[in-house]
Amino acid sequence: MYRISFLHTPCLSAQDLWMLHPDRSHNQDWTCRARGSLNRGNIIDQVAISTVGSHDAKICVADRSSDNVPMTDHRGIAAYILVDPPDGLWPLQVKFTHHDLSQHLGKPRLQYPSSSAKSKYNEFHIKVDNAIKAECLHQNPVNDDKSFMKCSKALTRILKQWGEAIFGQVKRGWKSAHNKITSLKIQRLQAQIKSMGVC
Repeated sequence: MYRISFLHTPCLSAQDLWMLHPDRSHNQDWTCRARGSLNRGNIIDQVAISTVGSHDAKICVADRSSDNVPMTDHRGIAAYILVDPPDGLWPLQVKFTHHDLSQHLGKPRLQYPSSSAKSKYNEFHIKVDNAIKAECLHQNPVNDDKSFMKCSKALTRILKQWGEAIFGQVKRGWKSAHNKITSLKIQRLQAQIKSMGVC
């Protein structure tokens, strides 16, 4: 309801970002699909912006293996919005900055074993069982909040430890630092090109 109201407010000149993506496809850009289905899905997750004060924008689905959201039938979306700077700053005084967000990200998820490495499941099972027995967790009664939290933390630690040791973790697809433009002169040229709509 709020999205529809936003899109139909004349003074905002609102824009649904998926409408700027003419090659969008329910086969490739789905954001929700029935579990187990290999067919096309639905594009139900959207972003709408006001074109007033916005220079450029695009939207895409988060479809890398490291973007997986376990136990859901949804895929995330990413929106990039280039906002017009205040009057007098475009394009000669625009400076692009790059922020390293890695410190805010948790560890990557566990690596899903390939079909030739299914034995890892059994190895994980044995290691976890042995760790539980070594700490006698199976002998401790769980009958109140304190005992529950103690058991829960111990099991979480064991599962995490052996999950990472046996399965490993996916590698995030970081962009090379060499692709970042640090030259102020080149940044200004790039801003001029964008303002002309060349790229």
